[in-house]
Amino acid sequence: MEASDYLLIDQYLQGELPEEAQPAFEQRLQDDRAFAEALRERQQMQNYLKHQVQKPALEKRMADLGARYFQDEANTDSADPKEGIVVPLWRRKPIWLVAAAAAIALILLVWNPFQTSANLYEQYALHPTLALQERSVDGSSLETAEQAFNQGQYEAAYTQLSALEEQLPENPQLKLSLGIAALETDRVQEGRAQFEALAEGDTALQEYGRWYLALSYVKTGDNEAARPLLQALAEQPSAFQQQAQDLLQQL
Repeated sequence: MEASDYLLIDQYLQGELPEEAQPAFEQRLQDDRAFAEALRERQQMQNYLKHQVQKPALEKRMADLGARYFQDEANTDSADPKEGIVVPLWRRKPIWLVAAAAAIALILLVWNPFQTSANLYEQYALHPTLALQERSVDGSSLETAEQAFNQGQYEAAYTQLSALEEQLPENPQLKLSLGIAALETDRVQEGRAQFEALAEGDTALQEYGRWYLALSYVKTGDNEAARPLLQALAEQPSAFQQQAQDLLQQL
């Protein structure tokens, strides 16, 4: 696979492939197994990284809670007093208790005293599955590296991927995975070097390089260095736009 192949796949997934080029693209998917596999991997990587953070869900939960509470109160107030409805004390909703719960939830939503740089990194570092396709390399070596990485055995993955890098110095997926393995084993500078190479390159994984470069700074608590990288991602349509916007709000 060449860098131009990854760019072609990225154009297809972003809906930017010219209409006249689509028949040839689809025909190649049928004829070129490696090309079809690369498309499948890219789709998996995009889908895997499209996660939602908990903040919108909590906001909705609080809105629903308030709506239900005031609706119940309205229903109680509108009851016909002639019917003499008596609500047991244990079933009544003390307004101070609901207000206190809402206040605590709001404080935790805006300011989480337990949130650390490490926690933020863990929340957003959802790594893509590694599936290398290279006919020029021994299959067993690839399989060993893939298995270690995908099982979260990053020390072993770092060793295996470092050896493969000598044979595949221009493979963008290997660069990304090696950078992640380095970052997960506290080889931060080595990881950043891989991410910077991707971020400055012209492969389909350029956005991944920028995203993980930002995450590397979040992990070490350097939010000032992470912020401009995240702002650039947040302003442009990409697989990381929503995550970058959400993470910026938490820095």
